[in-house]
Amino acid sequence: MKGQCNCGAVKFEIDNFVPKFFEYHCSLGLEQEVSASITATIIGYEKLHWLTGLEKISTWENNIGILTDFCSVCGSLVPKSLKDPSYYWVPAGSFKNVKVEICAHVYIDSKGEWDNITSEKVIYNKEPDITELVCLLSGEEFAYS
Repeated sequence: MKGQCNCGAVKFEIDNFVPKFFEYHCSLGLEQEVSASITATIIGYEKLHWLTGLEKISTWENNIGILTDFCSVCGSLVPKSLKDPSYYWVPAGSFKNVKVEICAHVYIDSKGEWDNITSEKVIYNKEPDITELVCLLSGEEFAYS
């Protein structure tokens, strides 16, 4: 599956990707995105391959250390490494003509008061365990310890 920024300067490919996504509702992260939620997925580092435009990616850090990677040409969000470098966070908007299946809502404890979640999907009040979320997104079984 291939993805890109809005202008096509940054392009990437993901191996064996089944598109399942989550909606991120954290108010701190959303301040910089100006949206009720951000729809994204998380994939293993080894599954993403940059095709073009890696040099076009810029990073902005807000005053509390949240990093945002974006195309320096068009400004659209692009995949970024997570704190755990084993994974990439990938915005849903990178994919064209893909049916987006939302399977979870994350950080709903800090969502905007006007953000009304009426979903039967998995809900995490705070940040979930990364392995648990990746298993949910990939359809794999998560072994609780």
